[in-house]
Amino acid sequence: MNEPRTWQETLLNPLAGSHLLKICQDEAMQAEAVAYFIKGGLLDNELVIIIARAPLRNAIISRLNAMGVNVQFSKNQGQLRFLDAEFLLSRILINETLEDRVIQELIVRPIQIAHAEHRKIRAFGEMVDILWQRRQYDRALQLEMLWDDLSREYQFSLFCTYLSKSFDANHYDESLEHVCKVHTHLLPLEHEEMTVTSAKVEAVDLFRAAWDRVIGKVAAAKRIPQIPI
Repeated sequence: MNEPRTWQETLLNPLAGSHLLKICQDEAMQAEAVAYFIKGGLLDNELVIIIARAPLRNAIISRLNAMGVNVQFSKNQGQLRFLDAEFLLSRILINETLEDRVIQELIVRPIQIAHAEHRKIRAFGEMVDILWQRRQYDRALQLEMLWDDLSREYQFSLFCTYLSKSFDANHYDESLEHVCKVHTHLLPLEHEEMTVTSAKVEAVDLFRAAWDRVIGKVAAAKRIPQIPI
């Protein structure tokens, strides 16, 4: 089967065990992308777990409603679960150290239970982007790898988004390479998504150029098996 051509199709129907990444210009694009990911899971009768802060949760719900998705019904059926990213981070990150026992209790155990019930799962997490914005890069990558191990072990699809503004313009290449290496699918950075005022054109062009360089480097090294076009 051919790989879907668009990021929307990829998010609607990701491969089991895939760890997807999309860089978003703003919160509106972020909510749009996550809404597609959720819709696909609900249509496929999967358990969908969303870990996000209140503003993103509200934006996602608004977008899902616009797509004709009955969010409240899905929540009532236990098919769609929203968890607060700030609360989870406050519990699993103590003195800048990830607490394994709490991670097992709050993240791993619910996935194990769903897997034991033979339920298909997909999950989205905003926590890594929050950590990146706080410049806690090591913890963000550590959490990415933990999630990656889980998605492979329990064969569920995992989606991460990072806002482009989370990245330091002085270290675009290095930061993007670190982030890209811990994902299996890199969703295209489409030009029309990054509409900006003339004052920001140069910054956006720098980001696009860095993204293209990193994608080429990662693909050449074959670290990412499939990169949708």
